[in-house]
Amino acid sequence: MSKKNNPMPFFFIIAILLLPYDAIKGVMPSSYRPISVYFFLIFLILYILKYRSGIIVNADIKRSLYFYIYAITVGFVLSVLNTGDPSFFLNQFFSLSMGIVTFLSVFWGFRKLKKNKFESDEQTIEFLFKLIFIAYLFPIFIWILDILFINGHLPFSIKQFIMTVFGGFQSNRLTGTTLEASWLSKHALFIIPVNLYLYKTLKKKIYLLPALVGFVTFILTFSLQGVAYLSGTTILYFFLKGYLNGKLGVTIKNLIIAILIISLIAYIFYFITINYLPNTYYSKRLENLTSLQSLLFSDGSSFIRIGIPIISVLIFRDNIFGVGLGAYPYYFPMYVNKYFQESLKFNEVQKYYFENSAPGGSALLRVLAEFGILGSLIFYNFIIKVYQNVKKIKGFRYNNYLLFWFSLGVSFLLQEGYACVQFWLTLGVLSSIKNNERNEKVFK
Repeated sequence: MSKKNNPMPFFFIIAILLLPYDAIKGVMPSSYRPISVYFFLIFLILYILKYRSGIIVNADIKRSLYFYIYAITVGFVLSVLNTGDPSFFLNQFFSLSMGIVTFLSVFWGFRKLKKNKFESDEQTIEFLFKLIFIAYLFPIFIWILDILFINGHLPFSIKQFIMTVFGGFQSNRLTGTTLEASWLSKHALFIIPVNLYLYKTLKKKIYLLPALVGFVTFILTFSLQGVAYLSGTTILYFFLKGYLNGKLGVTIKNLIIAILIISLIAYIFYFITINYLPNTYYSKRLENLTSLQSLLFSDGSSFIRIGIPIISVLIFRDNIFGVGLGAYPYYFPMYVNKYFQESLKFNEVQKYYFENSAPGGSALLRVLAEFGILGSLIFYNFIIKVYQNVKKIKGFRYNNYLLFWFSLGVSFLLQEGYACVQFWLTLGVLSSIKNNERNEKVFK
């Protein structure tokens, strides 16, 4: 059958188009509710059923499955032994499963897109980015409405409608089509390199608007989590660029320059906010940036972004072989009592403390606490091996934008959990492009 006549992976495309919506109430029994995962799962099931006699599996897929198997076997045993309650395991079992489903679906979905319609990986990436552009057109309109409300140009009824429909809960901050400002900062960053790549490739100014709105939205979220995303992405981008070009020394020099420039911009922003926007949420938050201690206990949000990952490291220090998948919330109250009692003055922390429901943000560190030294090495090795694939985009046009987009993916895990769709999406695309057939096997 020719490429023209082959049916397109409909459910995979729908999954991409639903990426912006991850907080609509009733979709899933959790705070993170990425509706796109349902369609990734449908695509994956249909794909396996159709190609069960000849599924292509590369080394990255095998490594992801090695980690998944370790997590649901060793992780299960450790979790039940340490908590005595399998519900802790089940909670994160579904989160991790969503991530693996997304990775496998994107890997095979990207392959199917290329096989059905395109001649090259670059064309397939361009089509994927166009889908992301389309997916965020309506959300961008909502973001603009949200910005207008925050700045006093629209009535509260508009903001209330946005939160009711899309699941947001912060009436005094930008939430857009997601739960809270920090989540919105992730989406805003996610679309900037996508649209800049399309603009450079297709030379159409229409792609500049989403990039601009994404940038303004990211700034106005004023999210500490967003700052972590951007900082991690910048550092990883320069290291990957050095790895790609084989000039690590020049890369380190450029990284230092970039950090200095970012620091200068941050200081200017700090100065303007403190002196010209007094008595606002933003200025009060910046006033606490005098030390880690003051920032940590400045509000519940700051403690969740900084304190919770620190607790992951402390748990790992005391449990070098890990406490098991999903056991982090069980240990959270113990470490709050021992090291962070002052945080109990915050309602968010009290909720996590008394309900044993702490999210354990930063999967990059949570994996240490829950899987210990062996499980975390399996996970880190999987990520590192996937990112070594950036060499495959060396000949692509405007690969700097692609490199930045791929860097965003893993940087999201600085604060996100195991289910983060954008992380697994970028990994799936990077793993799927220009694979060497000698490193792949067809399972029959």
